[in-house]
Amino acid sequence: MLLPSAGGVRSFPSGRPAFAPRIEVGHVDPPAGTGASASADDVPQAVRRPVGAGVSMLAGCRFGHRVGALLATAWTAARGGGPRRGLESSIRRHRAPAVPRPASTNRGTGTRIQQGRQPNVARGDSRGAGEAVASPWSRATPTHIPTGPGAVPGPPAPETLAGRGDNGAAPWRDTPLQKVPWSMTVSPTHEPQEWLSRAAADLAATAALLLIGERLGLVEHLVPGGDVEPDGLAAMTDLPVPAVCRYFEALRAADLVEPAEGRAGRFRVTPALAEIRHRVGYLAWAVFANYEYLANAREFLTDPDTAGARHRRDPAMVLTSSRWMDSLAAHPTMRAAVVDARPSRVVDLGGGCPGLLVSILQALPDAVGIGLEESAELLAAGAREATAAGVADRISMVEAPFGELPADACGNADVITANFVFHDLLPEDEAVVDRSLARARARLRPGGLLVMAEVVPYRDDEADRRFSAIVTYTHLEFMRRRLIGPAEWQAKLRAAGFVGVRTAPLGYPAGQLFLAHAPEGSRR
Repeated sequence: MLLPSAGGVRSFPSGRPAFAPRIEVGHVDPPAGTGASASADDVPQAVRRPVGAGVSMLAGCRFGHRVGALLATAWTAARGGGPRRGLESSIRRHRAPAVPRPASTNRGTGTRIQQGRQPNVARGDSRGAGEAVASPWSRATPTHIPTGPGAVPGPPAPETLAGRGDNGAAPWRDTPLQKVPWSMTVSPTHEPQEWLSRAAADLAATAALLLIGERLGLVEHLVPGGDVEPDGLAAMTDLPVPAVCRYFEALRAADLVEPAEGRAGRFRVTPALAEIRHRVGYLAWAVFANYEYLANAREFLTDPDTAGARHRRDPAMVLTSSRWMDSLAAHPTMRAAVVDARPSRVVDLGGGCPGLLVSILQALPDAVGIGLEESAELLAAGAREATAAGVADRISMVEAPFGELPADACGNADVITANFVFHDLLPEDEAVVDRSLARARARLRPGGLLVMAEVVPYRDDEADRRFSAIVTYTHLEFMRRRLIGPAEWQAKLRAAGFVGVRTAPLGYPAGQLFLAHAPEGSRR
């Protein structure tokens, strides 16, 4: 497998595509204590040309053409979805030939893609007819946790894709495979390697469509399984009606919406949108949110101070991609930990993006929530999200400097949540991190629970290692952060006065879940 890196292209032996992380909750950690992106028009042509040449080079490689095709579509979207120019035609000219079919592989027996090991077709790896091979798009869920040495998660039901929604349900449970983008079935005439190439193309195209819609303010109005009217959206977003209709025609062609039966001029959004958006979030974060780092990598490596001052990430893209990733990764795991504690009062640090807090209150109809945020703009956006979700009467959005946790708003909390809010403060503001953790412990009732998700560096398990690698590298090399591992986070929590500190799998490839309690009898 070919991956782009700061120094060119690195080769990996695995057969899974680089930008298709498989998130599995299939491992148990040891017990505690055991160890603003500029627009494309602002980018100089001198920068654009090398990027385009690199994508074309990848397109000409046997396996790299998947990454090249994906990045070509992403590059087109970054330029505003303009006409296809020489870059994409270059990919078509140099597309690698299909991998030859070894005589020993399945033939004429539609192979079902399930959890397990991916055979390397080019190496002649094989399985018997009907045996399972791995899908990089499948996600293990708490109901598919493997047990015993060498165990793999169980397969989904044969007629459906067992994806899990943000509320713990399976949104695709009743959806036939042929109606779901990136179907988990390989036709008898296509080998897994060819299928993976098509899946990479599907992901790239879907990412471009959704990110264009996000920039236009349209995607936020698409509710999985709900109906939407382009004319109404055009009025809400102050866009020309014909242009919005053309965008929805593209969504229809991509099977992301379909005409609503018996309702002229309206479309029905695919029930799979939440899962699709979640997958796109990984690509959006790695390529779009970090575009300034990719396009200016040489400057960052040779003159980091100047590059850091000149090239900054787009905060809106960072927020959007993180929200999409977290929706079906970190959020369900954190919510489950909170709901299990049955709190009546929940405080969320960084609550200006209240997706986690909203989902917790939806699961706990008698609880109230307090979202802390220092940005007035994010507070307003969070209030709108809470209103749309129907929980505005139980959420208080409080403007406060980061880490302050005012006692009148946060005191006597049953649970405090912190979703990736601390790692970007290290190393310069490590004292702020330590002080914030101590204040969080003081605001909890005796025995109260802290539920914290944080980035940890370079995960080495097979399911997480690639996305963890790019998250770690961008933070260390371009953002100049100091990422710390689980043992050091646990030590910080204990130093802040927490007890019963432990870790758990998070479901996000570069993260870890930390659970810690305020001691019984502690001051409120």
